[in-house]
Amino acid sequence: MIEDAEVFQNNGPGPTKNYIAASFYISSKTGDRNEILDQFTSGKKTFGKPRVTIDDPVKDGVYVYYIDENGKEWSSYFGSGDQSESIFEIEELALQPFAEISCMNIWNARFSCDLYDYSGNSIHLDKCELFTPFLLKK
Repeated sequence: MIEDAEVFQNNGPGPTKNYIAASFYISSKTGDRNEILDQFTSGKKTFGKPRVTIDDPVKDGVYVYYIDENGKEWSSYFGSGDQSESIFEIEELALQPFAEISCMNIWNARFSCDLYDYSGNSIHLDKCELFTPFLLKK
């Protein structure tokens, strides 16, 4: 069983302008919900990679996907996918305190990583932060 869970996405003005998303690949062996929820808890996370062919194993972990202002796609797993100097850390998964927001949790993560295009070119994202409502029921 493979889970691809998108946690955060932000659309800029227009369908392909400055879109960014953070998601997880999780190769669940049991389908147990707790096995999947553990990926979203506080702490440092590894970067994941989907399988290209049916015989490839899934590398569990987070990935970052970005579409720049020109519509060009970038991802932490395209190209070499090298994230040896990168970090993705979930700072907080907490009950949110605002009555006017209809969600149960707030999810906050910080990251610095390299993104690659389909040709192997790279860009570096540094000191990025995601802060978003998160719907999680235990």
